[in-house]
Amino acid sequence: SINQWFHKYKRPINGNISYYQYWELSVKKNGSFHPDPEGCESKFANGMTHHIQNLGPNEWRIAHSHVTSTYLNESEPLLTKWRNDVESQGCQLINTIMLRDPLN
Repeated sequence: SINQWFHKYKRPINGNISYYQYWELSVKKNGSFHPDPEGCESKFANGMTHHIQNLGPNEWRIAHSHVTSTYLNESEPLLTKWRNDVESQGCQLINTIMLRDPLN
């Protein structure tokens, strides 16, 4: 999984890299939906804001947003805030998106 792949980068041999992720299933095995997706998104956002503080030189920080962490159609204000926070520390924020077949 991508989660396992990201965890491999946290090893000291790779340098100063930290990894943050927080997510929950959006649909339970019984077919019911997550009871509080906004709360899950809020927990992710608070953790992410903490994760990007006090950046150092030659440091990478990886954040893994998944399903209930942020929503593509409403995450622009969060991404803008995080970009401003990171760039105010003299660093760059690099965003990527990976789409996959949700039925696999």
